[in-house]
Amino acid sequence: MSDSFAGIEVPEGEPAALEDAAGEFGAVAATLTGAAGELRGMPAGLAWSGPASVSYAGSCLTNSGAIDTAVTAFGQAEQAARSYAGTLRGAKQRAREAIRDARDAQKRIDAAERAIQDAQNRQTAARDAVAFASKQIALSAAAATPAPEFEASRAQAESDAAVAAADEARARRELERAQHDLEAAKKRGREAMEDAREAGQTAAGAFGAASAASPAYAAAGAPGTGAPAGGGSWWNTTNEGQKWFNEDAFLAQLVFAHPKNDTVGRYKWFGDRALDAASDWGSGALVAYGLRARNAAISTGYAWNVSAGRTFVAGRHGITVVDHMTATRSPVTVIDADRWAAAGKWAKAGKAVPFVGGAISIGSAGWDQYREDASNPNLTETDRVGRAAGVGVYVGGASIAGAAIGTAIFPGVGTGVGLLIGAGAGLAAGAVAASIEPAKEFMADVGSTVANGVVDGYNAASDVVGDIGDKLSDIDLPDVDMPDLNPF
Repeated sequence: MSDSFAGIEVPEGEPAALEDAAGEFGAVAATLTGAAGELRGMPAGLAWSGPASVSYAGSCLTNSGAIDTAVTAFGQAEQAARSYAGTLRGAKQRAREAIRDARDAQKRIDAAERAIQDAQNRQTAARDAVAFASKQIALSAAAATPAPEFEASRAQAESDAAVAAADEARARRELERAQHDLEAAKKRGREAMEDAREAGQTAAGAFGAASAASPAYAAAGAPGTGAPAGGGSWWNTTNEGQKWFNEDAFLAQLVFAHPKNDTVGRYKWFGDRALDAASDWGSGALVAYGLRARNAAISTGYAWNVSAGRTFVAGRHGITVVDHMTATRSPVTVIDADRWAAAGKWAKAGKAVPFVGGAISIGSAGWDQYREDASNPNLTETDRVGRAAGVGVYVGGASIAGAAIGTAIFPGVGTGVGLLIGAGAGLAAGAVAASIEPAKEFMADVGSTVANGVVDGYNAASDVVGDIGDKLSDIDLPDVDMPDLNPF
């Protein structure tokens, strides 16, 4: 059964998926709470003393406070998701009940209209029969001939007319009740949709407030004296961990304030996030508008079926001709072809938006690599462009795939959460891809090789064309005297 009827629509979104997302937010908050506690306890186990130890202890406390802020943000997101899920579930149920009642009311309206039409047709036939009987009675009276059969026919026809009139009155009362019930169902459907929309806006605001609470991390100072520190730092520009995984590149993709991001990189980080959000919102908005426009192109009209007949009635004074006509109305579905075609264009445009956004994401990732290679004197400009193209396809493609997978796992979750999950999955996938050094370097080398191959091929082709031109210019063509073909 369709999720819309008579302008009533079941709100989009999956309450179960929202509740699952809320559970994930809560689980992350619980994990971060434990991490914050461990950070606060780390200064007590310091193996050295001095200014560096004080700096280290301060950074531990600062970072634990930042994690507490993140815990609060995830808690707010969890509460917003659960509240939205409850409101959305109730709104969907109310909308379905309103659609069910509206369908029932529409069936009663159609039945009442058919009953009214039938009663009117019966009244018309009865009036025709009364008129015919009255005419026959008048003719019989003029001829001084009794006509009891026409008297009985007229009485029966008058009784039939009265019964048909009473049936019409009852059908009209039922029509009014059904129309009232239909309007009430439409009102309940609109209220359910409005409640779901307001809950979605509230949840989106809560998610936005949570994401705006960006914690400020502090870099831990290295020890000055005492026992040497082990391991590396996730908050600098040097990869001290596993050489195949660059932990600083990973965190720089997730947190705009990471030291690996310079001023341009931080502005670009916000630009990339805005692009992701705009792409998701724009695509969803265009597709939704196309679907609504398509539904608006479909309407219900009515077709009239008219039939006519003629009855020949034989009597004492000849044959009387009685003409009668009936008209019935039936609903038909009407599709506006122009509006339908226009709606399809909007939907296609919405589906094309992610491809445009994906191309820009690939270009953005490539630009990051180009900026990283700009200070390497061992690379030519062709090398830099090729490496940027290869890494852009690799990292940008991973981001696009991650966002698509996140959307597939949580389809139609809702306005705020759907955007959060899709953008978060794409961001995480891109961060992982940018951090796997062997794969990233391999794609950079592939891009460089392809770019140099293209340039070498172009230069070789240019040389061949130039050689051919030189050889043609060296050919000494003899002068040929052409006859004068002018007849004048």
